[in-house]
Amino acid sequence: AIDAAGVNPLAPLLADLAGIEKAQDFERLIRRLHDLAIPVLFGATSASDYLDPEAVVLNLTGGGLGLPDRDAYLNPDAAHTQTRARYRAHVANLLALAGGSTDTAQKAAEEILALETRLAEASLTPEVAADPAATAHKMTFAQLSQLVKHFDWDRYFTEAHLPRIDVNVAAPAFFEQLDREIATTSVATWKAYLTWHLLNSAAPFLSKPFADASFEFQTPAGDAAPRAPRAAICLETTEALL
Repeated sequence: AIDAAGVNPLAPLLADLAGIEKAQDFERLIRRLHDLAIPVLFGATSASDYLDPEAVVLNLTGGGLGLPDRDAYLNPDAAHTQTRARYRAHVANLLALAGGSTDTAQKAAEEILALETRLAEASLTPEVAADPAATAHKMTFAQLSQLVKHFDWDRYFTEAHLPRIDVNVAAPAFFEQLDREIATTSVATWKAYLTWHLLNSAAPFLSKPFADASFEFQTPAGDAAPRAPRAAICLETTEALL
């Protein structure tokens, strides 16, 4: 039944993404994907206040990258260059499996990688990200709105049922870059980016071509280990919830 369904389980969301025409549509889909725990562009989690550990704050972090970290995008060595080439091909493959033409999928993959690379340049290194003191930047709601002027935080907080209290912004430079991207990146690129992240998050659970593509990309190059049977994957996923 899963294989027969293909990409159809995502059809309502894909239709919404295909209908993006302006910034308000783009932001609405960000809110919807966040509601499904797909952290496009940035992450929003709870965390202890660095200056008051007994208090819990909303912690906004950089995110929305398909590769594991900043180095994966920026390190020029052969291994990372190969990883980027595999990633670009993987993005194009999933977009094509979802119904896009090969040429359109390849062009979109180039644009997605370029966008994510610019976000990666503004992202924290793993060492800084792991340092609570270096990521403590408490702000009022008004300051956050000023930091990222081109994003409707008021509507985001309303739909997430969040009070307008102080937040922690782990990487202000990332959110400054995010503001520039929202203002300048084309709607077509945002549409492709959001579609890709939806497909990437769902691929392991979709039909065999999607699941195989996801597994092959996650498997180190040259590793011929077989993909686990779907029943075993379902069992492991269920156990993780217990």
